[in-house]
Order: sequence, then C-alpha cells, then structure tokens
Amino acid sequence: MVASLVTLFKKLKFGTDENVGWGPIDLPELELQTTAYWLTGEELADGWRRDELDVALIGAGRAIQAVAAVLLMIDPRDLGLVSQVRSPHHDAPTIYLYEAVPGGVGLSERLWARHEELVDGAADLIATCSCDAGCPACTGPRLEPGVDAKALALRLLRGLGARRTPVRRAAIPGAA
Repeated sequence: MVASLVTLFKKLKFGTDENVGWGPIDLPELELQTTAYWLTGEELADGWRRDELDVALIGAGRAIQAVAAVLLMIDPRDLGLVSQVRSPHHDAPTIYLYEAVPGGVGLSERLWARHEELVDGAADLIATCSCDAGCPACTGPRLEPGVDAKALALRLLRGLGARRTPVRRAAIPGAA
C-alpha cells in the first residue's frame, strides 16, 4: 500500500506558468494498493553516514527507475519510487519501485526477472554520465549542494551487486 498526502498547492499563471502563489490545502490521503519490486541492502547499513545513505538511495533509485522504464518500454510515470534508509519491512536500506496502477499489471515481476541487467544498467548510466557529481540525467535533481550524489549512488549500486559494464558506443560513419 502506497499512501500519499497533498499538503500544499501552487498557483501558476495560465500560458506562462509563472508562479503567482501557494498555500496549504486539506485533502484526504490517497491510498494505492499495488505491487512493487524492491532492492534491500542488509549489509549496507554499516559504513555509511545516514545523510550519505539517503542521498545514495535516492540517486541510485532514480537511475534504476530510468533504466527500468527503458528495459520494460514503459512510460517512466508507470513506476513510482520510494527509498527508505531503514525500511519497516526489512529493517535495512531499501529502494522500492512500485507500479502506479491499482493491483499492478506485472511490471514488478518483469523487473525481478531482469534484476542484474537493471542494477548493472543503473550503474552504467551513472558512471558514463558526463556530469561531475550527479545531475537530472543520472541521479536526478541534486537536493544537497556540495554532495557527490554520483559517487554515493555508484557505491551503493556496487554494494547491491552491480558490475561495471563497458561503455558501448556506436561508431559514427565518417567520424575520426
């Protein structure tokens, strides 16, 4: 079960999307009964500071979510992401990719079947990105300035069993 609660609203000007205000809102909690694929790192709790582990889980999770959308040929919004430093279900750091459809449609099972390819692909996505410390193309928007989200996410993915795959680049005809 995934629960979400909206607490704020934002007013945008039609046509320009200019921010013209915001405020609190009182809506009921939304609940979604669905299925999920998750990665748990029982052995990862040691040797990490909590703030580093949080950044690593979010960065690795976003990369896994991006790779999953390509592997399954789905819209990225079909999979939601939740990362927890200490999951109440596993008592360990956990990344959940949940299906954004009530009851699920089988994406979780397909992700489980492609687990190694998914983790390796996420590590490859981050490692081959030309950014310095994480960006929206690999680890998602950086929330913590001065933190190397890229290195932390790669460290976490290696702890989850990622093997660094060689970069495969297509030859461009006529290029030297």
